[in-house]
Amino acid sequence: MSMLGAGPLDLDFNGPRATGNPAERAQILRDVYSDDMSYYIAQNPFTVAEQYAATIRGTPRALTRFRQVVGSLDFTLPANEEFRAHISRLAIVQAYFLVPNVEHNVMGLFEVLGDRNWAFYRAVFGAR
Repeated sequence: MSMLGAGPLDLDFNGPRATGNPAERAQILRDVYSDDMSYYIAQNPFTVAEQYAATIRGTPRALTRFRQVVGSLDFTLPANEEFRAHISRLAIVQAYFLVPNVEHNVMGLFEVLGDRNWAFYRAVFGAR
């Protein structure tokens, strides 16, 4: 699993998007989750991590890789930090990269990660 500047992460879906841009929040809820909060909660990374934590911990590291990358200026940083702590409490091993001076911008994250980005995918998919 790879999360790049991930959001929304909060279980009540009232994080930065709700306060900063309510129309965008409503559109995401409608377009991605069919306006169904129970579906949103079921698909939320917090819920999925809890549901599969025991399985993940019991799977060899070579078969289960987690990476979370977020920019230091990203408005989703607090939620990403909270998710990182949640993963740690569940004893799930992950790589975490806090990229300095990058906002909510996936291409900016890719630029800073450079070949480390592709090394992650090569490890996941077994290419050497």
